[in-house]
Amino acid sequence: MGVHLTTLLPFRIGLIFFALSSLKHMSVAEGLQNLRANYLDGLKAAYCYWPLVLIGLYTVVPVRYGNLYFDSINMFWAVALSYYANRSVGEKEQVTQKKN
Repeated sequence: MGVHLTTLLPFRIGLIFFALSSLKHMSVAEGLQNLRANYLDGLKAAYCYWPLVLIGLYTVVPVRYGNLYFDSINMFWAVALSYYANRSVGEKEQVTQKKN
């Protein structure tokens, strides 16, 4: 679990944000700008979300249902990352103002 959260997860989040940018026909520079704008929010959310998911997977879910559980949870995670990547500038400013 620790290797996944420290090495694979940060790389995967960056890759997903960049891939979502390319699917929106953005240039490489715009994709990198989108990655810089959304990466930390996505990573913070991941560090809140995935440890709980993995603890549930290894302690509560029977082995034969592990793939179904993980794939179902992963689908919701893809929706969350898509939301982070497609937020408008106004929504990002509102979130920043609420934090301060």
